[in-house]
Amino acid sequence: QFMFQKLSAKADALDEHLEIMGTMLAAKHGCQFENLAKPSQGECKVVGRVCCDSTGKMNASSVVLEGSIDVSYGKRVSVDLRALDKYSLFPGQIVALEGTNPTGRKFIPTKILDAVPLKTRAISPD
Repeated sequence: QFMFQKLSAKADALDEHLEIMGTMLAAKHGCQFENLAKPSQGECKVVGRVCCDSTGKMNASSVVLEGSIDVSYGKRVSVDLRALDKYSLFPGQIVALEGTNPTGRKFIPTKILDAVPLKTRAISPD
């Protein structure tokens, strides 16, 4: 039934996953995440899904962060990774970033916050 799903159902599932992971990240770091499209001269923390703004391979200049519908109205903001020494990102990854967003169009992270480990299912030896 994958091909017969409505786009709205897929979008709802992705947003729900982002909300759950965002809640877990907020609890781990003891913070509240802000709207990633809101201009901010001071340090702020945001959470979102890593996306690519072009077709083909993702590189440092094509990274965008998509926010949740509840917090960021589903907006996408370009991410400037030049301030980070090292990073590892892939499309679909949910990340929490700390940094500034001077114009509301480009987030400049200074730190990638630690991820929350997902629970794994125990496998019994046969």
